[in-house]
Amino acid sequence: MTDYEIRPVLLRLELKDEMMSDDEKVMLKRYGGSSTGDSIIRDVMLPGNMPLHNLHYAIQKLFGFQKSHLRSFHLPETIEEEFCGENVLFADWKKWVGVIFQPFSEGEEDIFWDDDYQDGSFVRWLRKKYTGPYVYGGYYEDYDAAQDDISAFIEAVPEIKLRESFDDYLKRSRQGEKGKPKTLGKKPILSSTLAELNNAIAIEQGFNNLLERLTIDDFFYEKSDLVKQIPQLKNLDYIRYVYDFGDYWEIKVSQITDHDTLIAEHLVTAVELSRAAEEVYEKLRPICLSAQGLNVVDDAGGLSGFARCLKEVYEPESKEEQRSTKGWLKTMGWSDKTLIPSKIL
Repeated sequence: MTDYEIRPVLLRLELKDEMMSDDEKVMLKRYGGSSTGDSIIRDVMLPGNMPLHNLHYAIQKLFGFQKSHLRSFHLPETIEEEFCGENVLFADWKKWVGVIFQPFSEGEEDIFWDDDYQDGSFVRWLRKKYTGPYVYGGYYEDYDAAQDDISAFIEAVPEIKLRESFDDYLKRSRQGEKGKPKTLGKKPILSSTLAELNNAIAIEQGFNNLLERLTIDDFFYEKSDLVKQIPQLKNLDYIRYVYDFGDYWEIKVSQITDHDTLIAEHLVTAVELSRAAEEVYEKLRPICLSAQGLNVVDDAGGLSGFARCLKEVYEPESKEEQRSTKGWLKTMGWSDKTLIPSKIL
């Protein structure tokens, strides 16, 4: 999109954990500033032409992450199942590589093509990453390069050995059968399902990672070329951002179309919304309008683990536990200070 087509977009970023215990929810609400007890929310106005790649950097700053783990963007599970579920044919999935999904070979070096921080102010460096104008430099996200990559893979692996699923193997093992997973024959890769391919080769990259060169407007603007090409994306409710595949922090990214809702909830004023839209349009930078909940911290064990950290700090079972947790949080740069939304980004 060109500069004069820039569309200020209001997004809600909700970090949530459906598996939190009641005690953890109490801690997150009592000491973490959560209004719900199971989520931390940021409402942000940003340029519609911001790629997901740059949104990643903004999310890191918005929630207090330290950018020390892998991440990926995904469609909602129900839509994702249509494109890359276990029973989808590899030949059908292949058509969407370079259009919406990353190819296998897009490894760390390509995804982190601009991860060039060395010294100086980390905050200043990070701010440049989510402030436009935006350019994506990853090689494998180009459509032709992505398709060439998959074609090279097919040429190298024209057929696969069909192996029983791990679940079937585990079931046999529990019934007393010994041995390795069974080989069930061979099959041309183009007529194989994604589950069969994954059982045969174990695709670590996965099939469902969205291209990070795609923009916010690609998903949430009804007139975008991507929405026209993929009808399932029309009226898309949200996309997902996953950070740290071990702790598994998951953030739902959704568009707020009714700005009056934020005003009615007393999260922002009409004047603030108007000023934010002007600044986003003129300066190509995101503006945080509302922050519900404190920043979190890397390596805490997800939102549940963070809630347990809060308990150890504010309702410890011992002074030693409190001292230890406080010390660790300090080394991670965490702060319990109330956030001023306009100063986060």
